[in-house]
Amino acid sequence: MLDKFIGYIESGQYFIASIVVVFAVLVNIEKIFSIIDTQKKKRIGLLKEAIANDALSISLKEHFKNEIQGEYFYQAHKISMDKFKRDLVLDAHIKLDGDITFKQFKLANNHIAVVDGKLNIEISKLDSFSYYYNMFFGVLMAIAGFFLLFIPVAITDPTVYQVFYWLIICVFLIGFGFFMILQTLPLRAAKRIRTVINALEKSF
Repeated sequence: MLDKFIGYIESGQYFIASIVVVFAVLVNIEKIFSIIDTQKKKRIGLLKEAIANDALSISLKEHFKNEIQGEYFYQAHKISMDKFKRDLVLDAHIKLDGDITFKQFKLANNHIAVVDGKLNIEISKLDSFSYYYNMFFGVLMAIAGFFLLFIPVAITDPTVYQVFYWLIICVFLIGFGFFMILQTLPLRAAKRIRTVINALEKSF
């Protein structure tokens, strides 16, 4: 695989070389994740050994315990948060009886902040603009891609190259359109969390 990649680079076939790289990553994606997971487990093991070391101070051991909790929390929910935010999210999840899922907390993570010891959802004007921008143009591009799929049918005796080239354009438009729509999910989750948390605070 490496020889082919180098050969394509030397011959100036950069597009094919990039396809080889993507294919290699996809084929070995399970091994890559396995290596990352192994490294995380080694880190947890080292932290546990450090906690058992009497030579370390109590404050350092507490820090390592928090690190272990953070690693397990990430492995369980794929969310990276500091201790204060993590504890508040767990508390909110329990109080809301699972009304807000950890997947929603993960999506809205960049909008979640800790202010005065409480969870605060921060949504700027730029965030709102990006939401409507991505939604509008995402839907527009996806619809355009679907409609353009039917154009080769109207062409008299299209060549295989023409059909293939047109399909690539359509797939790109549809794929990029859905990608833009997916970018709106974090803000939608943030708004949902803010609404539920505000209702929870008013009930107390």
